[in-house]
Amino acid sequence: MREFFPARQSRWSSSLTWALAAVMVLVGCTGRPSVKSTFEKSGARDLTFNRLLVVGVSPDYGPRCNFEYWLVRDLRSRGAANTEASCNFMSKEEPLTREGIERLVAKWHFDGVLATRMVASSWLTKEGGSSDTRSTGSYKYIASGYDTGFYGAYGVPVDYYEFKTLPSVMNSKGAGHILTRLYETQGADLIYTIDTKVKDVESSQLGLAMVTPAIADQLHRDRLIH
Repeated sequence: MREFFPARQSRWSSSLTWALAAVMVLVGCTGRPSVKSTFEKSGARDLTFNRLLVVGVSPDYGPRCNFEYWLVRDLRSRGAANTEASCNFMSKEEPLTREGIERLVAKWHFDGVLATRMVASSWLTKEGGSSDTRSTGSYKYIASGYDTGFYGAYGVPVDYYEFKTLPSVMNSKGAGHILTRLYETQGADLIYTIDTKVKDVESSQLGLAMVTPAIADQLHRDRLIH
């Protein structure tokens, strides 16, 4: 019988385990994330997902993959055993597009796509030598087009080439606002959103140790995974 998922994440397992052990001792001294969830579609509360594809919506491949692997680890530990990271299947050169996600969904039969992106951050001051002026106080907008449909089906950018120019702060420190959206794959419909805010983060690894378990816990509490 053919194995369902390729074992391409094994090289990350030991490093993730040691990193998690090292930073978890610091979590208790840091502000906890604020997490709120919303069901976006009628009947969504009755759904349960068994095969999730995790997508970190970031133009920087390294931080994107780092985030995905941490979140996959936390989701699997809460019962979502068939969860996979998009980085297990997509190379650094492959653009993050709807077509790319749809190919993975069709090939590996995922029943849900969990897409996460950074919306705003207080630690971004400059990117590529210029200041980000789309701010209120010290809070900087990251996701250009956040309210104007820049992100389409499965939460990926409509214009990948513009997307590549956006700041990449998915794996940083300070304070941030993160949106995680769950899409069913029958029609790429948005069914559920998790809104996560975090502050007083002293390092990128500590930020991951705070945010990814909070996202996984909320999905488990809302019975979307078991």
